[in-house]
Amino acid sequence: MNFLVTGGAGFLGQHLIKILVSRYPESRITALDIKKNPYPHHDIDQLGVHAFYDADILCQEKIESHFAQADIVFHLAGFISFWEKDRDRLYEVNVEAVRTVVGLSLKYKIKKLVHVGSVAGLGYKNDRHHPVGEDFQFLFESVPHKPYMVSKKLGQDLVLQAAKSGGLPAVVVCPAQMWGAGDYFNSALLIKALKARKIIANMPGGTYVADVEDVARGLVAAFEKGRTGEIYILGGYNYRFSETNALVAAALGVRPPGRSMPRSLHKPLFHLFRTLERISKKPPALTSDSIDSGFMFRYFDSAKAGRELGWQVQKPFAQTVREQIDYLKKYDLL
Repeated sequence: MNFLVTGGAGFLGQHLIKILVSRYPESRITALDIKKNPYPHHDIDQLGVHAFYDADILCQEKIESHFAQADIVFHLAGFISFWEKDRDRLYEVNVEAVRTVVGLSLKYKIKKLVHVGSVAGLGYKNDRHHPVGEDFQFLFESVPHKPYMVSKKLGQDLVLQAAKSGGLPAVVVCPAQMWGAGDYFNSALLIKALKARKIIANMPGGTYVADVEDVARGLVAAFEKGRTGEIYILGGYNYRFSETNALVAAALGVRPPGRSMPRSLHKPLFHLFRTLERISKKPPALTSDSIDSGFMFRYFDSAKAGRELGWQVQKPFAQTVREQIDYLKKYDLL
């Protein structure tokens, strides 16, 4: 069996490849990415896989030959940004590149495509008592200021449409916000800010968090057991931001923020940061999208993955945080 993993050198990709190498030792595994990971937790070049760098998924001629040799495709490559000025890039990578992946998968009769979307592409209820499931219907026209959310939704829809009407054996997996060893950018920014005592107040909302290894296992389960045309949410814990910050602060040995931002500041802060980012020439540390989300409860439910894939969370979030901190210290990034 020949596996192809786009984004194979990334945060999630390295964990997925480690599992595939162990579970399918006789298979050929090909990893595509735009560059070698400078701070790997699992160095894929040492795992016996066929790694190709400078494999830009926006350039079909650079990736097509790999689809021609593949049986199973895990499409992990994507772009994360909450800056309004990255809108075009988000649509190029999270929508048009997905269209290319779907087209090549159909052309070369891929036996199964596992597409990694995001819970962001499902929307949110802003209701901490009723988490969102896979069938939730969200009015995406109401969030034009959230291009990341919209781009992930459109990419997921392309895969589902091909699965339901185009004959493509494909599933969509929507992970929560991932933490763990190997992430030196996304959640690592929060860890660094808490250590430096730069966060003076908790945002009043909350979000769904997951361990990256748990998500990687879920991707394999989706390949092995997932039903064509279905979405599977993979997450771990619905936490208030105050709870997440307290767990991280405890692992760092520092005091967490002692107060939460008043909800009355939601709209004023959103409009302030929206103005600031429009005049900024580089990505700001905080965007209006991030501020807006910080006041929301974006909670989700992974029960379907448990029922249909036999998947379940294995790692306590406090352990995930400790492992990520140890990883960052290993590379002198913290």
